[in-house]
Amino acid sequence: LIDAATSSVSNNMEVNRELDDRLNTISAVPQWADIRAELEKQQTPEERKFRDKLELGIGAGSPLHKLRLFDASNKESDVRVTFFRDSASWCPYCQKVWMTLEEKRIPYRIEKVNMRCYGDKPASFMRLQ
Repeated sequence: LIDAATSSVSNNMEVNRELDDRLNTISAVPQWADIRAELEKQQTPEERKFRDKLELGIGAGSPLHKLRLFDASNKESDVRVTFFRDSASWCPYCQKVWMTLEEKRIPYRIEKVNMRCYGDKPASFMRLQ
């Protein structure tokens, strides 16, 4: 009986050690804020400049834009085109439209929509059709 109790306590201690190890591993996982800070430290001055202009919709064209104004002479209130594009930015039909908007320098707003292979399209998009 004593041997069984000793064995049980020993097993419980081993389980507790394993749980402690797992908790230590989980707490060692970096947080999103830490990852963002680390990436920002590694950015070149050109990348920082690009990211700063991205929010304003100006600078070089990029699939990361949500608004495209091209330069400061255009205002967000002047945008009359909404470009619905695939969220992965690889649809060839979207790329053709995107290149045309960029070449003609037509200010536009971007709404990203899932392709069917990535899930259902949003109801707001489906109501447009």
